[in-house]
Amino acid sequence: RSGELGGAVQRGELAIVVRFSGLPADLCSGDRRRGEGEVSSGRVQTVMSPNECLHSMYDTLSYKKSGDEITIAPDDGGEIVAHVDPSRGLAFVPDAGERQTIVGLPGAESLDQAAIGGDGSIAFAGDSETPSVNVMVAEEATRISVVIASDDQPEEFTYDFGAAAIVELQEDGSALVFEADRSDPESNAEVSVASIAAPWAIDADGNSLDTHYEAEGGTLVQVLEHRSGEVAYPVVADPTIDKPSIFQYRVRFNRSETASIAAGGWGDVVGSVSCGVMAPVCAIATGTLTYQSGVAQNSKPKRCVQVTATQPLVVPGLVWWVWAAPFIRSGRSVSRRFRF
Repeated sequence: RSGELGGAVQRGELAIVVRFSGLPADLCSGDRRRGEGEVSSGRVQTVMSPNECLHSMYDTLSYKKSGDEITIAPDDGGEIVAHVDPSRGLAFVPDAGERQTIVGLPGAESLDQAAIGGDGSIAFAGDSETPSVNVMVAEEATRISVVIASDDQPEEFTYDFGAAAIVELQEDGSALVFEADRSDPESNAEVSVASIAAPWAIDADGNSLDTHYEAEGGTLVQVLEHRSGEVAYPVVADPTIDKPSIFQYRVRFNRSETASIAAGGWGDVVGSVSCGVMAPVCAIATGTLTYQSGVAQNSKPKRCVQVTATQPLVVPGLVWWVWAAPFIRSGRSVSRRFRF
């Protein structure tokens, strides 16, 4: 394995070199090539070349290495911190630095230590049963690519955001990750700590493969049934995580609180600890919350109401909206969005 390679190299009998993870075929059609370069050892010899269209869309940021920490700092604030030891995961630190979100890498216990590629990507080599993992941090987002070398490797890849997190799947296939507001743990207020784009996967021939997310608690699982059908290995699959900035707060009211608001008991709710840091937004959203609580109460089955805002303070540019259903996998949810 060479630290100068721009991707992950499989250990042992199976040798795979990935110079750079690609985008889905429909985004970079006709731009993927195979066969550039060679791997002299191992029973599988495949090279996926750099993708010019990828570089034009996502430029890998420079890094600083101190001890076993690899730190990347986007220009508009925040940090992404990787470690030489893959079991420590990736840390996403917003600009304020008051909290950090750590996501565990899939198969971390079997990954080799980090090697930094010539293109700035961070590679963790796997083995014959564990896909390699390649991390690329750009100004726009962080991409975690799993490189599946053969059908001996798994079809599910787990990203653990921790016990305090809640991963919620969205109707478009993407996911949001929330945590309770640490400044007021007694309230219902939660803050969004990660926005994850809908998943994709592509094989060595440039064919897009079906893949989706599943979620339980603070765990996000990418499911990719690559063993069925004709697949050219290696296969690259990845979630893309938005840059580390706190961009969304919300308060979710339970059914009892929703019923109280619908019945005109808004004062009791806003005067309680329910809104917490979101109390100013709850106050200006009173009328809409009352209306949407009535919608939630009249729904079958009954729903709960939530208010969401780009930040908890009432300032120019604030955007807030109220949902009659806090989370729906399918069907229609009722919402209104306002700019203050």
